[in-house]
Amino acid sequence: SMLDILDSALIRFEDIAVILPDFAGYPEPTTSLFIFQNNDELRPTGGFIGTYGLLQTDSGVITSLRTDDVYRLDKNAPKGVLLPDPPGPIRLFLGVKKLYFRDANWSPDFPTSAALLLDLYRREDPHAPEPKSVVAITPTVLERLMQLTGPLTIDGVTFTSENVTNTLEYEVEQGFAKKKMPLEDRKVIIGKLTDAVVSQLHRISSADTPRLLEILDTALNEKHIMVYHQNSKTQEQIVRRGWSGAFQINTDTLLAYVDANLGSLKTDQVMERALDIQIDHNRARPRAIVTMHYKNLGQFTWKTTRYQTYARLFAPGGSTLVEGKGFMKKPRSEESGRVDIKSELGYTVFGGFVAIEPGSERTVRFTIDLPERTGARARELTLRIPKQSGTHAIPLTLTLSFGTPVKSATPAEDRKRWGDNKYEIQTDLRTDREFQIGF
Repeated sequence: SMLDILDSALIRFEDIAVILPDFAGYPEPTTSLFIFQNNDELRPTGGFIGTYGLLQTDSGVITSLRTDDVYRLDKNAPKGVLLPDPPGPIRLFLGVKKLYFRDANWSPDFPTSAALLLDLYRREDPHAPEPKSVVAITPTVLERLMQLTGPLTIDGVTFTSENVTNTLEYEVEQGFAKKKMPLEDRKVIIGKLTDAVVSQLHRISSADTPRLLEILDTALNEKHIMVYHQNSKTQEQIVRRGWSGAFQINTDTLLAYVDANLGSLKTDQVMERALDIQIDHNRARPRAIVTMHYKNLGQFTWKTTRYQTYARLFAPGGSTLVEGKGFMKKPRSEESGRVDIKSELGYTVFGGFVAIEPGSERTVRFTIDLPERTGARARELTLRIPKQSGTHAIPLTLTLSFGTPVKSATPAEDRKRWGDNKYEIQTDLRTDREFQIGF
């Protein structure tokens, strides 16, 4: 009911109120860096950063909001600026020799990527005001906000909540050329639309405010909005509320599957995925079999093509590879690809490349042995499976097998499955998921 929405909005608003001054420019003016991550081109923290924005606020008032094409930022970096080497897969599959701002969200842990984005932003645009925070947003948020604002017409183009993502993609990839606009101005329309949405939201009625808060609340829970602040106290609050997109290290077992679209245009819009995780705890070192099934429902167009992803599995530190299946050396190759093994954020990371042609499907599988479980920890288990930001509710099938009967489990299985040595559940990754099992 509206009362329930209002109630939860007020509780949530109290949460937001704690960190709001740091973003609203109170007691002193502040600058936030916005990154617009296109989840039709999935990257580790949500999507390719095609556009960025700089928001300046003073005492709760927006004093400046400007957006620009990320390629202009990267191209205009000062001559001789020192930039890091790119991650191996970006160098290999995109042929990029330096790590530019646009590719810097390679770590799926948003605070790690956000700190790097701030560093690269300062290097590439040393004269810009220095941002204190980073806010990441996917087009999914824009679609939901436009349900509140209603249709908006910009330069003769009408945007609605249903068409906004497709229409924007068309305008910046194709439409600008038909209008004989220079390439560097092709994303001006994004800035104009952003301004229009912000000014409409300023005008919404008090009756619509709970709905606005609910949209923001859902977007934060589903990681379509993620927030990072350089002030460690503020960042602590953000992490505690689950708005940071941070990987939590303090859980028994974390398994995170992360895709990075490398050179497949906006093909994520037509990709279907299903994740299956089986863990056999009935052995000294639990064995996890993590399978992702991909289906490419697209065709070869200006927008969709063969899907190329570098897929990574983040697993507890000390995990070892038993086998990798379905990975490829390069697109359209029958040659099997190897699985790279790295250490990141305290996790062991397994990575491999796969390409899925339009109209076809493909399955990849990581089989790994997890570290041994000992003592008191062997009597209970917490398994965390984070949602990759930018994805939409990927189906998840989870099967855990044990040497002793399962005594308790949250979330609970179907009643008919109770009383055996297995925990089986079907859910989705609309948000991060956590499973607690007791023996």
